[in-house]
Amino acid sequence: MSGWIKCICLNCSVEFEKMKADLARSPNSFCSKSCSAKHRAKVNVDRFYERCEKTASCWNWKGNLNSCGYGYLMIKGRVRRAHQASYEISRGPIPTGMVVMHSCDNPACVNPDHLSLGTHLDNMRDMRAKGRGASKLNAESARLIRASTSKASDLAEQFGVSVRAVRNVRSGASWQNIPSPPTE
Repeated sequence: MSGWIKCICLNCSVEFEKMKADLARSPNSFCSKSCSAKHRAKVNVDRFYERCEKTASCWNWKGNLNSCGYGYLMIKGRVRRAHQASYEISRGPIPTGMVVMHSCDNPACVNPDHLSLGTHLDNMRDMRAKGRGASKLNAESARLIRASTSKASDLAEQFGVSVRAVRNVRSGASWQNIPSPPTE
């Protein structure tokens, strides 16, 4: 068997024989396609966690961050949020209809111990319970905005909201339950 050479699988350490010509084409030694895929997955996981800054509690994503502070990366040609990838690496696939929630409220965190599954409604309730995402406007301020003839920029400054928020109230895009003032 002069055309064969003994090799040790880089993934499972099993000894196997490989043709010299194959070894020249592909210097990595794996006993099967399955071991090759498992090894690539391990390398990708290692590369993923190299992009984390581990503190005493949170593991902050050092890669790209979106405008809301969530980490993201490319996986198989798709943009994925880093905390979702971390959840899948540590616990498996995310079931349809579920979202990955942070217990630490740090969008850049990818620590699997800080991640859990819930529905979108669970996530919204968690956000409200922690005092995030609450509207700066209430029903009375929405009524005043709808009834006012002042400029949107003046109202935005008065109520501490954006001009867009004022326009949304006036157009009925938000606070739909507040009736518009009667027209003369």
